[in-house]
Formats: sequence, structure tokens, C-alpha cells
Amino acid sequence: MKKLFLSLAMMMAVVFSANAQEFSKGDMTLGGSVSFDISNQKDFYSEHDFSISPAFRYFFADNWAVGATLSLENGVYKDKINDTKSKYNNIYLAPNISYVFSIGERWGMANTVSLYLGLNDSFSTSLYYIPSFYFFINDNWAINAYAGVLGYDFDAKYFNFNIGSYVGCGVAWRF
Repeated sequence: MKKLFLSLAMMMAVVFSANAQEFSKGDMTLGGSVSFDISNQKDFYSEHDFSISPAFRYFFADNWAVGATLSLENGVYKDKINDTKSKYNNIYLAPNISYVFSIGERWGMANTVSLYLGLNDSFSTSLYYIPSFYFFINDNWAINAYAGVLGYDFDAKYFNFNIGSYVGCGVAWRF
């Protein structure tokens, strides 16, 4: 067991140190993503939404970035207890911080923590961790994808942990 743990630790150190300077201080990215979220609790509710989210990042240090995302969301919520259905449109501003590292020559991972601020009729806040993977097509253009989220909604006072039901993809241009 010790050998397995040591082997995994060494392999991770090699993988995470490979090309670690891909994003340098002063780099910026402009891009965005589209995402789809499906939530369902058998006898209580079901919900699905689609969002388009333009985003900007500024790397203030090697591999560390601050940025903001503007998320435009359209969805449907069905209350199964009261047998009601409502449609909604939401706008969120999400300042964020990211740690981005290379996994290989063109592959990498971004670990982003965002504070989503709802800009609708009623102000709402939530905090999310969204890991994503990216692939550089060339020196400036990358595509990215994610399939999970971990978050906390301060207004509803609940944790949101979705693997597989919250998916998205996007592009980014590094300049």
C-alpha cells in the first residue's frame, strides 16, 4: 500500500510540474462557455436551465488569475408538490479566482472559485467551485469543458453538488 501511495504521489508531482509556466503573469484570456444543468428530486421538483457565459481572466501571477463572468440563464422549474411550473431568466455577475496548471504540452486544468451575484429582481448570492479541463488548439486558442460543480446557495441555505448533471463547454483566447 505504501508503494502504491508513493508511486501515485510521484506520478502526480511529475504530471503537475510539466509545463507549469503555461500561463504567466500578465497573460489575459477572453472567452466564454455554454452550459446545461438538470436537477431533479423525485417527488419534490425538477429543473433544467441553459446558460451562456462570457468571461475574462487576468493572470496576476504565474498560474493564478482573477476574472469575471457574466452568466445569462434561461430555465424551467416544476414544483411537483403543488403541480406548478415556472419559467425564468436570470443574470449573474461572477467575480472569480482561478488556479490554472498544465497537465501536458497542450492540456491543463483550471480550478475556479466564483461568487455568483444574482442581478434579478431579488438579489441572490452563491459560491461555486467549478473544475474544468482545457486543450490548446494553438498558442492562443483553447477549448474547455466541465461536468460538475460544488457550491453553496446563501439564500436557500443548501449545498449543491452535481457531477454529470451540470455540464458545459467553451472557448478562450489568450492574449
